[in-house]
Amino acid sequence: MPSQTNDAFFSQEIKPKCLSPTKFTCYYGTFVHTPTLGKLEVFHNCAVGVDPEGTIQFIEDECDDPLEFTLQFTGSKSSAEIEIVDISDSDRKFFFPGFIDTHIHAPQFPNNGIFGDSTLLEWLEIYTFPLESSFESLTVAKEIYSKCIQRTLSSGTTTASYYATIHTNASKLLADLALKMGQRAFIGKVCMNQNSPDNYIETFEECKSSQMEVLKHLENRDPKAEFVAPVITPRFAGSCTDELLKWLGQLRKSKDYHCQTHLDENHKEIEWITGLFPQYKNYTDIYKQTNLLGHKTTLAHCIHLLDEEKDMLSDGCWTMVLVLV
Repeated sequence: MPSQTNDAFFSQEIKPKCLSPTKFTCYYGTFVHTPTLGKLEVFHNCAVGVDPEGTIQFIEDECDDPLEFTLQFTGSKSSAEIEIVDISDSDRKFFFPGFIDTHIHAPQFPNNGIFGDSTLLEWLEIYTFPLESSFESLTVAKEIYSKCIQRTLSSGTTTASYYATIHTNASKLLADLALKMGQRAFIGKVCMNQNSPDNYIETFEECKSSQMEVLKHLENRDPKAEFVAPVITPRFAGSCTDELLKWLGQLRKSKDYHCQTHLDENHKEIEWITGLFPQYKNYTDIYKQTNLLGHKTTLAHCIHLLDEEKDMLSDGCWTMVLVLV
C-alpha cells in the first residue's frame, strides 16, 4: 500500500464501537462474578440496568419482570425506549465480567497449536518470524488481526495486551481495528534490532522512529487512553541491543508508559541471554538496570526465576508478573 494511501487511511476518524448510541439496556438472566479472591457469587433471574453512557444504574436480584422494573426505574412510558437482553431461557447461558488477556501475540494467531519438536528459540525461527515478517502487507495484517480480535471477543476477552510486529503501519492498524470492533487494548509495537532474520529486523534508528510514530498515532486516536493505549514492547532481551533497551527504558519512564516483555521462559534461552549481557547479574537485572521495570510492567512466563530475581522483582519495583506455564 503506497505511503500516500497509508496517510489517508490513518487520518480517518475512528469512533470506539462502545460509544455508538444505545438505549437504556436491561440485561436479564444468570450473573456470575468473583467479588473477592476465592469467592464466587451467582445471581439467578437478575436484572442489571445500564444507561446509554455505559454506567450500571441498578442490580435487581430475583426480578420477576425485567421490563416492568426497568420502566418504573427509568420513568419511561414506552418499552420502545428500553432494550431488554434476556438470556434467562437457558440454564447454560450466563453473564460474567470480561476477561483481561495480559499476554497475547496477535500476529501469531494462525500459529495456534503449532510447535512440533522445536524448542522455543527454534520455534521463533521456523514458525514465528516468517509469519510476522509478512505483516509488512496491511492486507495480511488486517485479515489476521481482525480474526484475532473477533475470536478473542467471542471468547469473552474484553481487554487484551497485544504484541504486534516491528511494522509501523500494521501496529497502527491493530489499534484501529480494536477501536472499530469494540475491544479495549494495549498495543505494543515490537522492538527488535539484533539476533533476528535479515528480512525481519530493524536498526536502532528505525526502531526509534517507528516507535514514536506508533505512540503518536495511539495518542491521537485516544488521548485519554480509555480504549487503546500504548505499551512499550522490547520483544525480549535477546532481540534488543543494550542501547535499544536503555532507550526504551528511558521512554517508558518519560511518561510512565505500560511495558511488556518476556522473562525466564526456557533454560536454553536464559543461558543464551545471560551470555549476551555479562555486565548484568541475571536476566531480570537486564530489565532493571535499563529502566524497563516499573509498576506497569508485565513480564511474561517467569517460569525459571532465581530466588535473587524474585527478590529483585518484589523489592520496590512493584512489577506485575505474569506466569504462564
